[in-house]
This record gives sequence, C-alpha cells and structure tokens, in this order.
Amino acid sequence: MSKLIDIPEEELVGMMMSSVQDVFSTMLSLQVDLDKHESSTPTGESLKPAMEQSTDMVAANVGFSGKIYGMVYICMSSALATKFTKQLLGMDELEESDHETINDALGELANMTVGGFKNQLSHKGYSCQLTIPSILRGSNFQIESTSQSQRETFYFDSEGDSFVADLFVREGN
Repeated sequence: MSKLIDIPEEELVGMMMSSVQDVFSTMLSLQVDLDKHESSTPTGESLKPAMEQSTDMVAANVGFSGKIYGMVYICMSSALATKFTKQLLGMDELEESDHETINDALGELANMTVGGFKNQLSHKGYSCQLTIPSILRGSNFQIESTSQSQRETFYFDSEGDSFVADLFVREGN
C-alpha cells in the first residue's frame, strides 16, 4: 500500500500510542492499551467506520498543519466521555447531558494528545501548528477521509472501555 507520508507505519503507531498513553496515564491515572491498528490509503472504496454504535457518541477533534497536515478524532461513547470527564476533573457526579463540561474536558484531552503527537512529528522535521479542539456528537455517524489523506485507526482499551483515535494525515508544502 502506498503511503502519503514518509514516516514508517511502526513509528506512527508508536507515536500515537505514546501520546495517548502519556496523557491518559498522567491526566486520568488510567492504563491504556492498544487493541489493534488499521492503516489505509484512499482507494475509492468505502472504508468501514472506526466505531459503529447506535448509542450517543462523542468525538473530540484537533487538527494540525504545516509541513504535515492532519486531524485526529478521539471517538467514544457518551457514557465513557462522561466517565473520563469525571476522572479528569475529580468529580463524583456528572450528568451525560452536561455537554459543556464534557466538551471542554474531552477537547483538552484531545488537545494534549494531539499536542504530544505533534511534538513527535516536529522532532522528525515535520513542524506544524495545532488547531483549536472541536466536538462532534450524535449516533450512527461516520468519519471518512478525503482522497488526499492516509488514515491510521487506533483501537484502545482502558479497563474494559473502548475508544478510537482516528488519524488522517498527508504531507504539506
């Protein structure tokens, strides 16, 4: 399979794993393990969504641009987003309907995670800047790439809870 960036797959996997594990360990005191990784480049075929759930989902997104362009979506169930927010903020109670608090917390987790990934890219000569975080909410939605993007999907497990980090990337100018 042809890659759109000049970073070996095993390095990309290591970079994303360490970024997610560092943030979740430091900020949430959680161990995170990589269950599996899938790599794809656009072929015109419809790629299966990283997470297919009919329950409410939350995806925190942060992009980066410069010598390399990309986006990372960290996707999980609304219940898991609530759990992570409570852990991050040291709260005993939080309603899933408190979107503002959950959005802020997940946006910050995504920002820190993608920031760690961006720093590793910079050490490899791919300087870039981060975008502000954004949040997607809903059920049965799919995140798809364009024909210019390489997709790397990382399936994580933390204490029996699953979430996905979906990376879309291509070289810049």
